Parts: sequence; structure tokens; C-alpha cells
Amino acid sequence: MPPDPLWIVGRDVFVAVLVAQFDPASPAYFGTWRALPAHANGQPAIAGYVRRPGEAIYRPQVLNVFRIDEGMIAEITAFSPEVFASFNLPDSL
Repeated sequence: MPPDPLWIVGRDVFVAVLVAQFDPASPAYFGTWRALPAHANGQPAIAGYVRRPGEAIYRPQVLNVFRIDEGMIAEITAFSPEVFASFNLPDSL
């Protein structure tokens, strides 16, 4: 996921990564999340915002674009927050 290259294969591995990021006791945790729905090139997307510990606002973190195959998420492509303005997404929540 930008800005760091990351490749995750499989639902179980993906869920483990998410659980670690959402768990305040985990070293991978770096704040609370909020999300807004979006679309990119006709595909569903989610704009993720993070409020880091000690901060009052949620800042853009990632735009996840989903490729759907037979009703299931087949692939997620993540873009850095610099693209938020191009999608008319707010610069903070």
C-alpha cells in the first residue's frame, strides 16, 4: 500500500493485517479510522482517514479501489492520499 510497496495474498492474511492495524495494543496500530465511499474508474472505492493518537482530526491515509469478480472483492489497489483532491474527497474529517 502506498507509500510502502506491499502485496497481500489471501483473505486470512489480509484480515490479520487489518486486525493488527485496528488494535490499539498492536505495534501496527497508528490511530482510529473513518471511511467514506467513493468510486474510481467506475469501480467501488473507500477513502480511508486516520486520526492519530493525540490529534483531533482525521487525515487522508489511503484510497482503496476494489475490483469485484462474481460479487466478491478480487483485488484491492491502494493509492496514496495525494489523489483525494482528484476525487473531490475532503482533506480532513
